[in-house]
Amino acid sequence: MSQCRKCSRFPEPGGAGANEKLDRISTLPDELLGYMLSFLPTKCAVSTSVLSSRWRYIHLLTNCLSFDATKTYDENHDGFEEDDKDDKKYFKRFVNRVLLFHKVSPIKSFHLTCGEYIYDDSHLRNWINVAIRKGVEQLHLRFRVKSNPLPLCLFTSHTVVELKIHVSISHFQVPDSVHLPSLKILDLKEIRFSNSHSFGVLLSACPLLQELRIVSCRWSPLPGCHVRFSLRELKLLTIKSCDGQFEVDAPKLIDLELHCPHPHLRLVLSLKNADSLVKAHLSFSYMNESANDFSSFKQHNVALIKAVHHAKELYVLGYSMKYLTLSDEDHMPSYPNLLKLTLGRCSYAAWKYVAHWLGHSPRLQTLNFEQGLVKDGPRLRDEELPPTVALAPFSSRLKVVNVSDFRGFAAELALVKYLLENAGLLKRLVLRQLTYEMTRKQERQSNRKLLMFPRASKTCVVQVKGYRRDDDF
Repeated sequence: MSQCRKCSRFPEPGGAGANEKLDRISTLPDELLGYMLSFLPTKCAVSTSVLSSRWRYIHLLTNCLSFDATKTYDENHDGFEEDDKDDKKYFKRFVNRVLLFHKVSPIKSFHLTCGEYIYDDSHLRNWINVAIRKGVEQLHLRFRVKSNPLPLCLFTSHTVVELKIHVSISHFQVPDSVHLPSLKILDLKEIRFSNSHSFGVLLSACPLLQELRIVSCRWSPLPGCHVRFSLRELKLLTIKSCDGQFEVDAPKLIDLELHCPHPHLRLVLSLKNADSLVKAHLSFSYMNESANDFSSFKQHNVALIKAVHHAKELYVLGYSMKYLTLSDEDHMPSYPNLLKLTLGRCSYAAWKYVAHWLGHSPRLQTLNFEQGLVKDGPRLRDEELPPTVALAPFSSRLKVVNVSDFRGFAAELALVKYLLENAGLLKRLVLRQLTYEMTRKQERQSNRKLLMFPRASKTCVVQVKGYRRDDDF
């Protein structure tokens, strides 16, 4: 029987030419093999040195170095020793040995992850120094230390493009001489700055900064900070779980995210020149109305919601809608570019502002309610809409509405009816029921009412999604 052409391409085991064709990868140039190993953690790259004499020194040609002390190393590179008390010693020896013999410069990335307070500052400082001398572009640092281990040369690097410092440092003070001319991405987490001036000095030294993330940072000795900075190239700004007041001038800002999940934090942002904004994500926690700074905090939040009126995607989550409602603001701007609006907790009174968005967002196509249509218990049985909603203009080109936590109360049904009667281009209305709060009888009654509501759009489909079943009307 003649042999299949496809199978004949491969040699028989042990046949002539088998050894030559089984290891083609080793015939590649050293530089290419080193580039391939750069996609592996450094420990895995080093472990290839035992494959053969051909591979013994290939790992020294990688342009990416990644060391993770949470995955411990043994002396012979033959696996992990999770319970070994000498892990610290082995890890130090491993990093020192790799950096001593490493041949490639400049390097693309250097990642260093260590545990809590287990390495003295001198080792960390020396390792970072080596990375800076090698002209590193991406520098990621994750560890917990008692004092500042960052060398001075880090703050004057001309090659660092991306800098992530997830380091629990107390009383961190930025040197007076700071210059990071190539830095485009800065990610700071769990740093306690000695004062707000140090933070401002750091930002002013980054003229090309495009992405800034600040998470769980603090400023001493005051509980918060007041920082004013202008970043002409900034495109992404994220501030989470921080305490302080930020005044930002960023004419090229595209993506903004503010998240303040703790009531004891006072995160305030004043935004200037935000006309280029595409996406804004605002989420603030509850604050007691009896707090001394409640009025000021409320006004700042309302001013921020008004300042992002050029955004195409807007997320107003947490208790942000409550601050807007309590302000009783009557001079809301139009939102001419808004395509997608996602809202969190909506009280009955907050629908005054929902109606404003529907009437002053001519391009709005998607409306999401992540925490239900109405959160007011006593008002849930009201069947009549407030005049601020019923008489408001409806000019949006709404096509999709998603509602979570729908319970079928009279007030919710009235709001659904309002949307169906006014949205002439609506294609889909999705109601996700809280079925554990509804009996089967309540579900049937709610569904019958939904079926009878008049619809301005002839192509609209109402989908009711519940625990028991899904229905389309």
